[in-house]
Amino acid sequence: MSKSQRDKEIEIAQGAGKAKRAAGKAVHGLTHTEVLTDFYKLKSDDARAAFARTWLAKSSEALNETWSVIYELLKLVEEEELYKKESSLNNSKIYDNFQEYFEDTLKRPFEEWARLEANYNYVSKYCPELFSSNYSEVKMAQDEVEKKEQEVILTASEYERLKNKADQYNPILHWELLQKAVDNQWILSTSEVKELIGVKPRASSFARGAFKFIKCGKIGNKSAWSVEKV
Repeated sequence: MSKSQRDKEIEIAQGAGKAKRAAGKAVHGLTHTEVLTDFYKLKSDDARAAFARTWLAKSSEALNETWSVIYELLKLVEEEELYKKESSLNNSKIYDNFQEYFEDTLKRPFEEWARLEANYNYVSKYCPELFSSNYSEVKMAQDEVEKKEQEVILTASEYERLKNKADQYNPILHWELLQKAVDNQWILSTSEVKELIGVKPRASSFARGAFKFIKCGKIGNKSAWSVEKV
C-alpha cells in the first residue's frame, strides 16, 4: 500500500470516527454549529466525505424512528386541539393556537422550517414528478403496485387444510373450494389446481365446469393460476 493511499485511509477513519462521536450527541442537544465546526476542522475532502456520510447515516437511525411519528402526532394535536389541554404535571402550559404549541414544543419557529424547506428542496429537485401529480394519485399508484406484489397466495398450511377436507367424500366439495378461491382471489399453483379438479391445467386459460383458470405468472418454479367464475 502506498503512503498516499495509507494517508487517505487514515483521514477517512478520522472523519468517520469523529462523526460517530458527534452523531452520538446529536439527539442530546448538539448544535448544528458544533457539527459543522468538526466537519471543517478536517483537512481533506476524503476525511470530510467520510465525516458527512457517517454522520448522516448514524443520525438518521434516530430520525427514521421519529420523523413520521412527529408529523402524525402534530396532525392529531392540531385536529383535536390538544394544544388547549394541560400536557404535563409540572410547568404545564395551555396554548392559544397550534402555531404557538408547534414552535414552543419543537423549539423552532415556523420561519426556520420555511427556510429549511425553501433552501433544501431535494424532493422537488430529484423527484419532481411527486409535485407534478396530485400526491394522492401517486400514493394510489404506489398502493396498487404493492397490492399486485403482495397478491394473496394459497399458503401450504391452508392448502393442506383444504386438501384434508377434500379427502372426506363430498362430490361437490372441490367446487366449493374453487368458489372460495374465487371469493378470496387466491392464486393457485398447477399442482394445487390438479388436486382440486383432478387434471393439470392446459394452455394459458381453460374452463372446467363453472370455473375458468387463467395463467398469471409463476409461484416458485410452477405456473400460477387465477380462478374466475364463468
